[in-house]
Amino acid sequence: MAPYLEALLRLIYPVSCEFCHSLLELDEKALCQVCQTELEDFRLDWDIMLQEKSPDGIDQAWALYYNEGPVRRLLNGFKFSGRQWLLDAFRPALESAAGMLEAESRYDLLIPIPSSDSRKKKHSYAHADLIAKVLARSLDCPVLNRLMRKKNGTPAQSSLDREERAANLIGAFELRRAAQVREQRILLVDDILTTGATAAEAARVLRAAGAASVDLAVLAATPAACRIEEAIPA
Repeated sequence: MAPYLEALLRLIYPVSCEFCHSLLELDEKALCQVCQTELEDFRLDWDIMLQEKSPDGIDQAWALYYNEGPVRRLLNGFKFSGRQWLLDAFRPALESAAGMLEAESRYDLLIPIPSSDSRKKKHSYAHADLIAKVLARSLDCPVLNRLMRKKNGTPAQSSLDREERAANLIGAFELRRAAQVREQRILLVDDILTTGATAAEAARVLRAAGAASVDLAVLAATPAACRIEEAIPA
């Protein structure tokens, strides 16, 4: 959107910070500068990879934030309340991550881990798709958001424990055109990594179809999913 048009819209429809409700400046998105700084306290260093605890079938995995405090609040609104614009609070970190991912490895395809069709209809958008599109702008490779499908009828992972999550996802994903992933370097994209069961099953399907490599990038991970235990802000 052109800056002058956005400035006009802000005059007519003022936008307030998601957390403190102060009016946002034109260059602020979703959060004011003070709240954005507090969000960055939960940022993970890029060199803290999840390598030692990567889900099965994943070569390398990265997360940008701990899924705690303000990160969890924003993601809950983004995932469960249909507030798509809250992703803007994470956009600077995602754009920075895309540059670092490009330096780490070249990818042929970005594949968002899909949610069921019924959940997409409920929220009118797929969370991982939006995250992948931000990354793809810098990575210069296509996002295939319809290649992998999650079958309907699978209970939501958030309602299950670790063992139930793994069992729940066996056979949950399928590829519409399996030949497209053969010998391709793939970056899977998702919003939150908890136990890794979802990513592991998605990777299994891709490797069975002949993918050359499968990495994973997530917006946030639970502290237990991270390789190095750091002090988390109170």
